[in-house]
Amino acid sequence: MILLLYFSIPSMLFILTAGSSLAMGLMVVLLLITALIAVRTPIPLRLNRPQTFWLIAAITSIGLLLPRSTPAEVVKQIGGAVALTLAFVMTNVLIWYCHDKPAQLRRMITVSFTFFVVIALFNKAVPLTPGRYALLNHPMFPFGEPSHFSLALFPILLTAAAIARKSIRVMIILGTMVTALLVPSTTLAMAAVITAAITVSRRILIMLPIGALLLVGAAAVAPDYFKERLLLDTESNNLSSLIYLQGLLSAQNGVLDTHGLGYGFLRLGTEPPNEATELIELIAGNTFNRLDGGFLAAKIIAEFGVAGLVMLAWMSLVAIRALVQLAHLYQLALHERRQHVWQAFRLAAQAAILLELYIRGYGYFSPGFLLFMACFSFGDQRSPRMAAPALPASKVDPMPRRNTEGLA
Repeated sequence: MILLLYFSIPSMLFILTAGSSLAMGLMVVLLLITALIAVRTPIPLRLNRPQTFWLIAAITSIGLLLPRSTPAEVVKQIGGAVALTLAFVMTNVLIWYCHDKPAQLRRMITVSFTFFVVIALFNKAVPLTPGRYALLNHPMFPFGEPSHFSLALFPILLTAAAIARKSIRVMIILGTMVTALLVPSTTLAMAAVITAAITVSRRILIMLPIGALLLVGAAAVAPDYFKERLLLDTESNNLSSLIYLQGLLSAQNGVLDTHGLGYGFLRLGTEPPNEATELIELIAGNTFNRLDGGFLAAKIIAEFGVAGLVMLAWMSLVAIRALVQLAHLYQLALHERRQHVWQAFRLAAQAAILLELYIRGYGYFSPGFLLFMACFSFGDQRSPRMAAPALPASKVDPMPRRNTEGLA
């Protein structure tokens, strides 16, 4: 239930309240989750070294950016930094609560995945559009669009595939591919392809020809949808492609126009509109995704310049490394995979950030982004009271153990 709240409530409140980001919904649900956890068990609020580093880095970045901001922007930056810090700390509470309860975490993953399946089926059969959802082009209640649904599903999908039997895993992945074609959703298709790519073994090689047929079938099921999204050019009339191009141009200008410094924390959208922005306004009569860049990499680079490029490289390496470790974990016996469900979920949360970075994102106040940061800082630490079997370092987690005593 906790994971369902974490992934779905922020999107729902974002749409119903016409918010500019998921910040309000994320804070509401994290406060609720923290309260629910605190009722059940005392929460050790101590900071480990990585968590302390993130907080110091956030405060330092705000201090460096303040001189370049107007008074209104200063208030927004400080408020955003405080909210993001609190959200990060409370996400660590959620991670702490889940990490030493393998049986409960397995149930949470199973229930969450089932919930996402029901959402996909229900929205395909009888779309639900309460309130402001009726104004959206293609909502998937409680999510605002298929890409938001896909971003929330991806870490659950990777974990569900890890703890399922190989025969069930095939059904999960193929079902996700079919759903991506029927919705349709490029983001969900990428999630299914990535999951399939790291689960290949001798017993499921049949997925390769079937997967190829499904991808070829995309041309027949929704030819214009997938084709138009691959055309990143000012000649395109597709809003999704233009929004992506807008993000690319914003990132480029954020580095070149500021001599590598970037526009500043939470200042994307205050710069002059680029060519893609003008085309979007011409076609739709409005601007879209100027504040979030369309995908997270664009926002990070545009706001932090060269430092953002370094941050992006680091996040990408962490995510790719998590994918490699997940691929090793998928090859273990079923009872071993289920025993190490926490490690599977931790790695899945780190790997899932790739979609937000390069395909579709909605800024820093994202459940996926905060989960990535929290799982990295929390690591796979163990305290004597919460001892649990560790994965063999040679098989799954070659990363040296960090000294991460304590918890935010």
